[in-house]
Amino acid sequence: MNLRIALVTCVAVATMVLMVSPAPRPVQAAITTVAPTSGWLTQGFGGCAVQSQCHAAVDIAGPNVLPGNPVYAMASGVVVRRVMENGSYGCYLVIDHGDQGTGQNVFSLYSHMGWEDAPDHTAGCYFNVALGQSVTRGQKIGNQGDAGRATGVHLHFGVYVYPGPWSGAHHAFNPTACIGATSTYMALAPGTPCGADTCARAVADWCLFRATPSGRSFVLFGGAKFQFPDSATLSATYPGRPVWTVSDTYANSLPNVPRNGTLLRDESDGRIYVILGGARFHIPDETTLRTVYCPPYPVISCHGKLWHAAIATIPVTPANRTLVRDVSDGGIYVILGGGKFRVPDVATLRNFYCPSFPEGDCYTNLWHAAIVEIPNSPRDGILLRDTSDSRTYVVFGGARFRIPDDTTLKAMYCPTYPQQTCSQNIWHSAITAMSSVPVNDTLLKETGNPAVFAACQGIRWWIPNPTVFSQLGYSWSKVRLLWSGALTPIPVEANTDVTLAPPGDRQCDRMDLDDDNDSFSDAAEMAIHFTNPLLRDTDGDSRLDNADNCPNWSNSGQGLPAWPVAAGDSDCDGFSSVREVSMGTSPSRQCPATPEANDEAIDSWPTDMDDSGTTNDADMLLMERSMNLQSSDLGFNPRFDLNGDGKVNSGDLVLFAPYKNRSCS
Repeated sequence: MNLRIALVTCVAVATMVLMVSPAPRPVQAAITTVAPTSGWLTQGFGGCAVQSQCHAAVDIAGPNVLPGNPVYAMASGVVVRRVMENGSYGCYLVIDHGDQGTGQNVFSLYSHMGWEDAPDHTAGCYFNVALGQSVTRGQKIGNQGDAGRATGVHLHFGVYVYPGPWSGAHHAFNPTACIGATSTYMALAPGTPCGADTCARAVADWCLFRATPSGRSFVLFGGAKFQFPDSATLSATYPGRPVWTVSDTYANSLPNVPRNGTLLRDESDGRIYVILGGARFHIPDETTLRTVYCPPYPVISCHGKLWHAAIATIPVTPANRTLVRDVSDGGIYVILGGGKFRVPDVATLRNFYCPSFPEGDCYTNLWHAAIVEIPNSPRDGILLRDTSDSRTYVVFGGARFRIPDDTTLKAMYCPTYPQQTCSQNIWHSAITAMSSVPVNDTLLKETGNPAVFAACQGIRWWIPNPTVFSQLGYSWSKVRLLWSGALTPIPVEANTDVTLAPPGDRQCDRMDLDDDNDSFSDAAEMAIHFTNPLLRDTDGDSRLDNADNCPNWSNSGQGLPAWPVAAGDSDCDGFSSVREVSMGTSPSRQCPATPEANDEAIDSWPTDMDDSGTTNDADMLLMERSMNLQSSDLGFNPRFDLNGDGKVNSGDLVLFAPYKNRSCS
């Protein structure tokens, strides 16, 4: 019989002998497939069509931990068996892929997908699909397990072709080439042997192909393609291996991101990486490799090999919503914006990320040291939405800033809102646990305000000019933009560190010597309660004393206040610079510039309400007009809130009293 065989793309069309009775018509049919799981072949096809007579399937093992690697539907179809049996297959599924044009149905069998044996129920099974459910090619249907007659965690996978409906494990074919070599396989008339030199062993890994007409060459690992930069790299990495021809259309349809758990080896240095959420994690030693991912290593190598440049292109930060499990304590983390958030309980895990937990695991194991290395805070600019009240926050310097309204969200961070969701949902306690103060050296700026600030010890320091900004070693590309008023809750100071120590010395680097260039180390100044490690030895005598208390002291006729003066009170008037900025008075002057009252836009002395140069009854009357008001009341004026508690009351009068009838000079 002469048959015309239309070979399908990818590695040598995986043709298969069709064993049916009666003999089928001499026609062909193609069905698009994907690999059912990841791992290594531990037992091959037994060479016969009936399960009871030999091993009429293949075994694909993963790490010997439960649950095992994810299992995917080979092709689209309907689940026609969903069973746990006591012995043999244990937990197993059968998918009917329908009549492929030959009068025959294609079936696929997935066995040992559970963790215990019991008759007539599925409570101990890793099933993600229901009986009668339609599934799509590549859809996750469960996980590898060791239920039934199994000596370890693996998938027993078989392919069968005969007229439906399903009637048992017979009419089997060797599925290795079909799932390991190509994206398609053929159900053909009798007499056509399986293709030689197909990509061997485990689940499509190592397959080499060249796309036409572009001429690009690729290797496949974890279901994803890696393009060779040139023919020399292909020859050097895989000498003598066959390269199969596929179309550019097919090549373009393949993913660029390997499945979770894919192991890859950098040929330049021998390092082995595991892929999680599209990112690479360097496995530190063979013990970790065996324990977490590949028990039979090095007898069986579970990894593919790539050239160094290909490894380098794989990101080091997992994609949003990647779930990883710390094998040391079982804690599950979700990755958002490159930072990790520990999922607090099973209810949160189900509600946000994995509705089918624990039957659907949804996460990948990771060793403890790798978990620790993932930052605790997301990267700058990520948007997080608190699902408890729908409020959206932007993250800068590890701190959360609540975006006031949808207009600001759309204008500054998400131009396509609400058509496109730019934020990541997160539970309420994760938001409240985040800091409201950025880490040191975070650069911040509000729209409409030219001032740039650097975060330092919970305070934002105003950087007075571009020269100082450059001297501090900052980069303008690192300045983070917020809406007007966003920085108000963070106390502010003027940057007094204008005279700098060696280049790169930053005002917030407390470990560095002499931020203020006064020959005293920061540690020494803080230890003996000097005024301020950012203020320097003003008289240049290498000795901090009364003469250095007030570098901005403007009253030459008045003696300096007694030593010591509280840190941060640069004008020595009894109120810190942070407090004065909040009140609206000058942090650098104690006396007004002129003798006339109420003629200056910024008063110089907090207790001198009318800026007359003297604290007296006139100031008391001004203060009394705001008595018993608090920050939430209409008419509240922070100018009269001397102690900064958000209220104008007797506490402020107590601070006012010692200055009454005293002159600033």
